[in-house]
Amino acid sequence: MSKILFIEDNEALRVDVANALRNAGHEVLEAEDGQAGFDLAMSTGSVDVVLTDQNMPHKTGLEMVRDLRAQQTYKDTIVIFYSTESKRTLRKQGWDLGIKGWMIKPAPARLISKTIDKALAKRREQQEAAA
Repeated sequence: MSKILFIEDNEALRVDVANALRNAGHEVLEAEDGQAGFDLAMSTGSVDVVLTDQNMPHKTGLEMVRDLRAQQTYKDTIVIFYSTESKRTLRKQGWDLGIKGWMIKPAPARLISKTIDKALAKRREQQEAAA
């Protein structure tokens, strides 16, 4: 089981996706905006995956990821964006921050879960190869 921090300002969407991820066997922490997500990440210690929206109040997804990457605990955490935003310039900023995916809303919950599982499997393979 992996621990996922899901940051989404649309409550109905956040609840639906979080429940689907829980049903797929993940532990899910939820936050309603970028600042709340950052604060929850800091108080949690660590998570395996951050799944985040881009356009949110108080702190955008990219701003939140920049702040997380500045913390030793989160410098290599898997980050996947789930957003209606698809501008190439924003996605490039995300790739420059080391994100592992940018999914466009709406996407079926099974695709979100599959994307997360693939990123986790790839991380495990890399860790095993390095050992």
